Amino acid sequence: MVGLMKLQNCPSNYSANLILRKVTDEDLYGVWNIAVFKDSALTRGPIKENYGLDQGSFYEEYEQSRVAMHIRSVDVNEFTAADINLWVDYLLH
Repeated sequence: MVGLMKLQNCPSNYSANLILRKVTDEDLYGVWNIAVFKDSALTRGPIKENYGLDQGSFYEEYEQSRVAMHIRSVDVNEFTAADINLWVDYLLH
């Protein structure tokens, strides 16, 4: 399951994708991950950093950015309490 988290009412306008993955079929819930995209040097125009994608384009871009030279790269990490604190800090500044 993938969702888009946006911080619209703050100066930074950050966004990211939250991913809920089951590690095994027996998992009731799964593990939360955060995916943050950024444009590569191959992008024409201004380079954007720290953004998420809508669900319609997420899956294709996610696969392409993880396996080949692409206009976007993606960092995927476990979503932790430190990440929650960071995003709250983004909202406050």
